[in-house]
Amino acid sequence: SCDVLVVGAGTAGAPAAIAAGRAGARTLVVEFLYTMGGVQTDGRIGSYYHGNSCGFTTADVDPGVNAMGSVLATSKAEWYRRACRSAGVQVLYGTLAAGALVESNALKGVVVVLPDGTRGLVRAKAVVDASGCADVAAAAGEETQFIGAAEPAVQGAQVAPHVLGDSYTNIDVAFVDPADVGDVSFLMRRAHASLSVWDAGQNSASRERRRLVGVVTVTPLDVLNGRTWPDTIARPRSNFDSHGFTVHDVYFIVNPGTSDVTANLPYRALLPKTMEGLLVAGIGISAHRDAMPYLRMQRDMQNIGYAAGYAAALALQSGVTPRSVSLSALQAHLVAKGIIRAQDAGTADSFPLDSATIQSAVNGLTNSYATLPTVLADTESALPMLRAAYASQSDPACRLMYAHVLGMLNDATGVDALAAAVDAGAWDTGWNFGGGGQYGFSVSLMDSYVIALGRTRDPRGISPVLAKTAQLTAGTAFSHVRACCLALENLDGGSAVATLATLLAQVRGYAFTNSLVAPPIAGYSATVGNTERNNCLKELAVARALYRLGDAAARPGEQALAAYASDPREVYATHARQVLALGPQTETADGEWTGTALAADW
Repeated sequence: SCDVLVVGAGTAGAPAAIAAGRAGARTLVVEFLYTMGGVQTDGRIGSYYHGNSCGFTTADVDPGVNAMGSVLATSKAEWYRRACRSAGVQVLYGTLAAGALVESNALKGVVVVLPDGTRGLVRAKAVVDASGCADVAAAAGEETQFIGAAEPAVQGAQVAPHVLGDSYTNIDVAFVDPADVGDVSFLMRRAHASLSVWDAGQNSASRERRRLVGVVTVTPLDVLNGRTWPDTIARPRSNFDSHGFTVHDVYFIVNPGTSDVTANLPYRALLPKTMEGLLVAGIGISAHRDAMPYLRMQRDMQNIGYAAGYAAALALQSGVTPRSVSLSALQAHLVAKGIIRAQDAGTADSFPLDSATIQSAVNGLTNSYATLPTVLADTESALPMLRAAYASQSDPACRLMYAHVLGMLNDATGVDALAAAVDAGAWDTGWNFGGGGQYGFSVSLMDSYVIALGRTRDPRGISPVLAKTAQLTAGTAFSHVRACCLALENLDGGSAVATLATLLAQVRGYAFTNSLVAPPIAGYSATVGNTERNNCLKELAVARALYRLGDAAARPGEQALAAYASDPREVYATHARQVLALGPQTETADGEWTGTALAADW
């Protein structure tokens, strides 16, 4: 038993344990590896990328690590260990969290497995889930999100070679579900078959994992609009390092770019909706997947972990659960620590935006969509304004902009303008899947028009989209294939089946059908990893659309999905199983369709 149990001693977990221990809580941290630091150390991404250089990171971690030695992977792990022990924290290495004890909607403890296989229970008054996968939250029955039936959009991972003296290997070669032991094992086997060195990490260094669906879910619109919160506990800062393709409406139209953006992170993004006694830290926090690139940098995860650990200890000192902790006391400490500024404490929520602000943003859309994040912050208010702006526009280019945004919001007011743009325009330069170094658009302008036209669900869009789909081949960019498939899933009840079946025959055959064979990633390079993922994503997109629209006579869409459903690469398998579980779409009497994920399930 302990006061505060921290599960995971990685980028957020080690700081959480240090904070709780320093605050006087009897603290235990469990880690399934035999080193602290996670991705930073065993994962060998030892140097910072972006992130807000402040607080616990700059006052404690960086000076301590730099004084320890020049090999960051070793020095950081040892500094974390020493700081934990100095704070009175007990450390259990080689220990895996495997379950949760819940009594009366409160988390009372965590089931753990020790290195010798012994199972036991650690009772705790407060638990910080820093597993990175919201493992404890999921085991306790809280809602989480990761791979959905809409699209298998996931940031990439790596298994780093361990070379003496080396602290930094940053490569993106594959997808992985870190919460699935079989998937991690398969990636490890592929890595060891690919690497030219004997020693390698056991941490899959994944950038996206299962996340909590908490009291507040931070979205890209919160970040881009600079939303303030009364319970801000950190101010993450980064550019949009997406390692893949985006799914949020705003990034179907607006380029994420390469500029740094500072976000405000509310304490409630660490809190489950109902469970007492639990905080989630690390990249398992409650945020939309397209907000995570702004939030997940190591400097910020260290500060967020520290805030979570201190909040757990503060709650115990006050005799309350973490949900009821004194925000003023928590924020006062974080201000003193330099994690947030004085002006960030107790700030009013800047949402909802007033109607004048929304109207101004609607008017400003003709400036290359610059104000779109503000428009999307309140679509209920914006839609009638957008319809009016579309009707009043005499400039065809501006009129198309409003039609474009309306279509993306499932409104058919501008369908004629959108259909004409898709019908008359040629395919532009598309985007093939890329992991590392992917910062901007993952769709082209024509892709975006096609997707928006599909979302109108107006029959006038079928012919232009079908014409574009008929031009696709195996060598077509993934973004074009994706756009047509997304549009047809929304638009069509079956007339696209023949076209999609022809396309699937060209892009099919990339599922792994034997889990005993772990093919190496040639050269262990991002180039090869991107090609593999590009091929699989195209095949899945076409198979999913074909299956949902009724499939061809020999059921090629269902067959392709079934092959992926047993693929040892769990990201693809999970997505395929979810699509098959939903079944083909059917139209109901009121015009709605079932059996399809029309709304992205992020």
